[in-house]
Amino acid sequence: MSTGEVVVYHNINTGLFKFHRFIEDKFSHAQKWLYYNVRRKKTHEIVGNFRNPLMIKKKEIIRLYLNSIQNKKGTGYFIPIPYERNNFTIIRNIFIANSQILEVKSDQITIYKWIYDESIKKGKEDLYQYYL
Repeated sequence: MSTGEVVVYHNINTGLFKFHRFIEDKFSHAQKWLYYNVRRKKTHEIVGNFRNPLMIKKKEIIRLYLNSIQNKKGTGYFIPIPYERNNFTIIRNIFIANSQILEVKSDQITIYKWIYDESIKKGKEDLYQYYL
């Protein structure tokens, strides 16, 4: 639940449709449901995970104070990110498209945090593949 409370509901022999209707009716006002997992009764195997599509997702942003380089076509920016490998500093330019950038100034770029995290992760994987 949105308040942090956990609701355990057993014995849904009536089917998922009726359970989903029940949870929509009961938890749509002050307490909103975030997600629920459906398990088999005997094996406790997870059959499905269902998330509430109406919940507002908190989007974190990050501001990068780096000298960015716009590409020739003007569709995005290259951001130099330093990585350290075997006591050497390697700088990789990571491309961020204009559609992913929230704000651009002369010395900073603002993007969503999850895009930054995925870019760093992909850059590490690429470096690992390059130095194999």
